[in-house]
Amino acid sequence: MKSAERSLEYGSNEHRARLLEGRIGDVGVELREALQQLLDALPRPPRAPGELAAELSLDKVLATRVMKMLRASEPLAVIHLAPGPAPLRRVVQSARRAGRVSPNTRPVRLPPSTHLIA
Repeated sequence: MKSAERSLEYGSNEHRARLLEGRIGDVGVELREALQQLLDALPRPPRAPGELAAELSLDKVLATRVMKMLRASEPLAVIHLAPGPAPLRRVVQSARRAGRVSPNTRPVRLPPSTHLIA
């Protein structure tokens, strides 16, 4: 078998890297869609971080990260720009406290990092 063929074999590092990239991209798409739906449900969907911060009583740093993440064109960039799990929870909890989201709304659950590793 030629080395080029061997590098694309199932289980090769390149193959695993592509699978991992695909999984991360899927999570990026899901996360962006979920947060966009959350913001679209607001009475006045925010166009700028300051508006989001005021609407949900968030700090401007977190609001800026959320807005940058939503504007990312690539799913991998969404993950790169996304705030961590605790700040994302604060966004959803703030929306719930403000009465903007149903208590039954289920936030996107990111898979544990161990599940992302093939």
